[in-house]
Amino acid sequence: MGDEEEYRRPKFRGLKGLEGSRIFWHPCSVCGDVNAGHGVGVDFKRKKLGTWYCAEHLPEEYRRKKNGESE
Repeated sequence: MGDEEEYRRPKFRGLKGLEGSRIFWHPCSVCGDVNAGHGVGVDFKRKKLGTWYCAEHLPEEYRRKKNGESE
């Protein structure tokens, strides 16, 4: 797995200087934007971190589902 691909993978990470802290890091899987707010296939109970997208890269099929439109 390349460095860029690894960077775009969602994960829990610690915060520098705050021992024991953890945040959920979920950049866009396409462009790496750290403000990716659309998670697809996320299920924390089953430890599935899903695939994350920014608004620009959210696949059309999920955009329609989110807006209540049929395919």
